[in-house]
Amino acid sequence: MTDDDDDTRDQDESKQFGKLLSQHFLANDYSYGPLVRAVADEPKKTDSGDQCWRLNQGLDVVEEIMLSVNDDAWRIGSDEEAEAKRKFWYHQGSVRLAGKKRLEPYIPVQGVQDSAASYLRLPYRVEALDRILVDMLIASEMLAFADEVQPIVKKKLPILLRWLLNNVLSLLIGCAIAGSLFWIGNGNVAMNWLAGIILAFTILGTAWSLISFPFFYPKLSAHHRKVEDIIAAMLDAYSALGGSPASAKHVDERIARATDKGAIWPSQLIVLMEDIRARRQTI
Repeated sequence: MTDDDDDTRDQDESKQFGKLLSQHFLANDYSYGPLVRAVADEPKKTDSGDQCWRLNQGLDVVEEIMLSVNDDAWRIGSDEEAEAKRKFWYHQGSVRLAGKKRLEPYIPVQGVQDSAASYLRLPYRVEALDRILVDMLIASEMLAFADEVQPIVKKKLPILLRWLLNNVLSLLIGCAIAGSLFWIGNGNVAMNWLAGIILAFTILGTAWSLISFPFFYPKLSAHHRKVEDIIAAMLDAYSALGGSPASAKHVDERIARATDKGAIWPSQLIVLMEDIRARRQTI
């Protein structure tokens, strides 16, 4: 093969590379375009003949990220309509978990983890993808956990007061039902028996709750405190990404602290943070 053949092949490869980049449906997107261009910069740094393959692999990761944020992406029609409706994940500066099952835009845990796994399989790294994937991995896990423990996260009254109010309410309802049956029965033996059974169960239930509460309270209170500590630690880890650039060491330490509190992070986040810290100090 002559030098001219090599030059021709390189030119063809370059044209194909440029065509793949320019014709990608996210290339001119206001939010996703910078990610596409950042991905395209990395394959150009290699002299190998598989630049187009490397570009396609990286663009697939960007598409997976987009699909993770846009769970209804398949409904979007034309390119103009798509860009108008397409959502992008930005770092959430203020996160309120109480009373909210999820932030918007919504990011499913599995979708984000699959995107990160695809990224980790790439033969190169992209700093812009490092940042957004770490942010999404932490946020999705934090929101999913908060969703599971909503009764604890959004509680408005102390445990003891809620227990007291619930018992008073149960006692009042039980007595009201029993009294209504006594009044409606007007001396009917069956109705009086039914009312008596309801009243007895109501009183027994309240008495059992009163007796057992001192034994259950310490465990229940400890569980609530543990959940609150985990939520606080996860929020702390996520807040560490608030600055740009953020310290990779600082973020990793906050993730480890949340783990010590009981948080369970996806393996993709742990591997990605190790990978980032081996390459640079910031994220």
